[in-house]
Amino acid sequence: MSTTSIFDRMSETFGGIGGGFCGFGEEVGERGRELNVRLIEMAQENTARSFDTARAVLEAKDVNEAFKVQQEAVREGFERGIQQTREIAEMFTEATTAAFKPLRSPE
Repeated sequence: MSTTSIFDRMSETFGGIGGGFCGFGEEVGERGRELNVRLIEMAQENTARSFDTARAVLEAKDVNEAFKVQQEAVREGFERGIQQTREIAEMFTEATTAAFKPLRSPE
C-alpha cells in the first residue's frame, strides 16, 4: 500500500466526518429555533388562558361559580400541560434523530 493512498483514505474519512458535523450543527440550529418558537407560543397561550380565567373569576356571580371556573381552569391547564409536554418531547425526539442523521455512516 502506498503512503498516498493511506493519506487519501484518511482525508476522505475525516472530510466525511467534518461534513457530518456541519450537517449536525445546521440541523440542531434549525430544530432549536422551531422548538423555541413553539415554547414561546405555548407560553403565550398559557398566559392568555390565565388572564381569561382571572377575568371569569372576577365576573362570577357568586363564590360557587368562581370556584367552578377555577376548577375547570386547573383541569384544562393540567390537560394542556400534558399535551404540551408530549408535543415538546416529540419535537425533541425528532430533532435529535434528525441532528444525528448526518453523523451516521452511509449505508
